[in-house]
Amino acid sequence: MIATRVFPSSGTVDILGNRLDKVNVFSYRNRIGLVSAQLSRSFPVDEDPLNVVLTALSSTTGRWHERFKKDDYDKARVLMATFRIDYLEGKQMFMLSEGERTRVLICRALMDDPDLLILDEPTTGLDLGGRELVLRTLSGIGRHDIARTVILVTHRLEEIPQEFDHVAIMGLMAGNEADAHADNVTGADPQSGTILYSGDLQHGFTAERLGKIFGLSLKVTMDHGRWTAFVVEGDAA
Repeated sequence: MIATRVFPSSGTVDILGNRLDKVNVFSYRNRIGLVSAQLSRSFPVDEDPLNVVLTALSSTTGRWHERFKKDDYDKARVLMATFRIDYLEGKQMFMLSEGERTRVLICRALMDDPDLLILDEPTTGLDLGGRELVLRTLSGIGRHDIARTVILVTHRLEEIPQEFDHVAIMGLMAGNEADAHADNVTGADPQSGTILYSGDLQHGFTAERLGKIFGLSLKVTMDHGRWTAFVVEGDAA
């Protein structure tokens, strides 16, 4: 719904000052950059990755009769070079590895300088070098582009970039775990997908909280602005 791909069955959702189902989503969808596996499957299998990046400007998932300017091509190629996938121009999407497809989508998401950037597990399929390249870029956005909102969905603490300042932890936890630092916690016995904590990272990523969610004894650390969690010896089984 935040990406304007699905409409609510009840209630209302406002995105960038526009209410879903009241305003044509194509009039502002270009202001939302999206990276997701579902979006990746939306493109024709024979689409040129360069076109995938370019069509962010038309909010379409396939090149038809759009005409793009030289500056548009230049920007798309610079983005692809930045993420080290410029060699993919002229290939077809079905030929790409999972990591290559992910980086194509990240370039597409950044192509139109969106006000809202939504990244659903953007490091999927990337090796260590590719992952760190993406995380450094996202850290830079957090540091220098404070007007842009970035939402990152991840299962791994170590893949949270530096400069991110707010977390919503979702999961299944027995009992009422309301926290004095949380600003949006539901009632007792939350179901899977419930937001268990919402607030700053320091109070969110505690060994006690994460240990209860996963049913493990954990040690949680933060070093050089990056988080990590691992099982305390003896609980690995």
